[in-house]
Amino acid sequence: MPGGLSDDLSEFDDYLSAECGLAANSRAAYARDLGRFARHVAGRRSFGRVTQEDVARFLEAEEERGLRPSSRSRALAAIRMLFRFLSSEKRAKDVAADAESPKDRERLPWTLSAAALARLLDQDLPPRDGALLEMLYATGARVSEAVGLREADVDFRLRVVRVFGKGSKERLVPFGGRAAERLEAWLPQRRPPWVFPGRGAERPIRRETAWRIVARAARLAGMTGIHPHTLRHSFATHLLEGGANLRAVQEMLGHASVATTQIYTHVDSARLLRMHRAFHPRA
Repeated sequence: MPGGLSDDLSEFDDYLSAECGLAANSRAAYARDLGRFARHVAGRRSFGRVTQEDVARFLEAEEERGLRPSSRSRALAAIRMLFRFLSSEKRAKDVAADAESPKDRERLPWTLSAAALARLLDQDLPPRDGALLEMLYATGARVSEAVGLREADVDFRLRVVRVFGKGSKERLVPFGGRAAERLEAWLPQRRPPWVFPGRGAERPIRRETAWRIVARAARLAGMTGIHPHTLRHSFATHLLEGGANLRAVQEMLGHASVATTQIYTHVDSARLLRMHRAFHPRA
């Protein structure tokens, strides 16, 4: 990769960290997408020479290699942000602002029914595994947020947990009695300060370990395709189905925009539509 492109990407990463407050995982995702884009336009030797057509051809190339529309949209979002940054620094024109976003039929997140959720959570699981699954569903936390919990973040008296989300933004989320029971059974068995410590207890368990814990519990329950985000989706959907306020769910999920949370109202609507078609005599 030409030095000019590499230098611009390095400074952009510094900007994401210092001024935007993006977490390391988010910056790594930006770096992967922009690295592919930089290799695609390497012949230009400078982002200042990149054209709108270059951006369009990159997205076409990504489609040809099998990337889903959602992945291509994420890459385009990274490119747009890069060129806004370069434009503000007078290093390049903003050639990505008008790029057409990949068309994608909105896919609704998959959620578990109450019965399926009970089958997953009510198993005789090891204390750590049971506590992790209960917390993922009880709080709707992202897997990175759940594994990063410290004992000091959990208030059993108020039944709230302090969660640090994207950009280290802090929020308080309540949790219920079942999660409290599983946590109280698990905490005395592990070494502080982490709620879910890794080997040696100096660091929490890795996200990949949490994924394996959820997948293993799902297999024991005779289920497939279950991952930590399935529990987050189920948390949000079940709250809204029960009459929770959309803004309150947005706050508990840590979404920056309520528009992101609104997809869960579409999930509820889709279920209502299926029920109507199945049972209404004139559907």
